[in-house]
Amino acid sequence: MPMLEFKFGDPLKHEVYKMLPAFLNEEECKMFEKMIGNSYEIRRQKGMFAYDVTSKNIHKGEAVKKVLEYLDITKDEAIAFGDGANDIDMLIEAGTGVSVANGDPRLKEVADDICEDCLDDGFYKWLVKNDIIDEDIKI
Repeated sequence: MPMLEFKFGDPLKHEVYKMLPAFLNEEECKMFEKMIGNSYEIRRQKGMFAYDVTSKNIHKGEAVKKVLEYLDITKDEAIAFGDGANDIDMLIEAGTGVSVANGDPRLKEVADDICEDCLDDGFYKWLVKNDIIDEDIKI
């Protein structure tokens, strides 16, 4: 698997938190899965020859915890919106987790609520419906 040159220089000289490798076909995906083994957390992108690759201990839920700590707010004050299985930890760590209607079924299982598709202004409509923002606010 060739390493592409990054605009910022040698990627191995930088701390990398997430990779998004993409492949040409299913055979390449299988080779990647075999090569990566259990060393990293990998999640296949739905319907694509691509993955989210992160350290085993780094996920969106941990990011939510760090943001809450940084902002000095409680979990109950946080709302997270997601669409994919890679958002499960994030929705769990937020006080309110909202899945989009066309989201991954596994995400919907942990979500507190479901909103319309983001292409149909789902986040905006949910925020208005739940009196978080005024309907006059245009995002």
